[in-house]
Amino acid sequence: MAQKLTQRYTTTTYPQPTVNNFASPIVDASMLAVVAGTFVYVGATEVIPEEWEDPEHKWKKFFALISGIVTIFAITQYTMTLEM
Repeated sequence: MAQKLTQRYTTTTYPQPTVNNFASPIVDASMLAVVAGTFVYVGATEVIPEEWEDPEHKWKKFFALISGIVTIFAITQYTMTLEM
């Protein structure tokens, strides 16, 4: 009996509501831009300055920051080649 109930509920799929179902692409793009900008702002004003207050491992932190920036740039460039 339990297996029948499990099969019944696991085989039924319901559409998940997303922003794309309710809004135009410009709204989706605007929301993504605001969220990404907020993430970058918080990182730039809160996290990075707090990490740089402690002089210990300063070069490791610098290279970690630069490698993160380069990685994001490389991913962006790669994904742009996929869309063309």
